[in-house]
Amino acid sequence: MTRAHDIAMLQQLLDHSDRLRDGEGEVFSSMLAKLDTAYSERRYAKLTDAQRHWVTDAANRLELEDPNDDPRERNRDVPRGKEVPTPAVLRNLPKAPPGRRMKA
Repeated sequence: MTRAHDIAMLQQLLDHSDRLRDGEGEVFSSMLAKLDTAYSERRYAKLTDAQRHWVTDAANRLELEDPNDDPRERNRDVPRGKEVPTPAVLRNLPKAPPGRRMKA
C-alpha cells in the first residue's frame, strides 16, 4: 500500500469519527498528522503493518469502501476471446531452444 492510500483510508475513517470506538478517532487523527508532517519534512512515511491492519479492520467494521478501489482493477472473470488458428509460421518452431555447444 502506498502513503496516499494510507492517508485516504484515514481521512475516510475520520469522516465517520462518530461511529468509531472510544479513542480511535484521536489515534487515527494522530496517525494522519504524522503522515502529513513526515511528508512536509521530506520523509516519506507509511503506516506500519500493524497500524494498517487496525485501520483496515476499522474500515471493514464500519462497512466503508476502499477509497482507492478501482472497479476496473477488481478480479473478475473475463470471457475468453474467439479462438483463431495458429499461423503456419508458428507451427514450425522448435519445441525448445538449442542447447549450449561446448568448445573442444
